[in-house]
Amino acid sequence: DLLNKFGPQLDESVIRAYTRDILFGIDYLHRQGIVHCDIKGKNVLVGANGVKLADFGSAKKIVDEGEN
Repeated sequence: DLLNKFGPQLDESVIRAYTRDILFGIDYLHRQGIVHCDIKGKNVLVGANGVKLADFGSAKKIVDEGEN
C-alpha cells in the first residue's frame, strides 16, 4: 500500500514518475488506436517497476474514417 510505504503524502518525485508512466501508457495505447475510456485510481496498478493501466473493458478501438 502506497500510504504505508510513503506516508499520507507522496513525494513529488514519486508522483512525477507515476504520472509519467501513466502518460506513456496512454500515449502507447493511442498510437495503437486504442482509447482506454475508464482511467481512474482503481485502474492504475502500482508495482515495483512503475505503474500499469488495467481494466480495458470500456476500451474502444479507433477506426480511421479513411479506412472504411
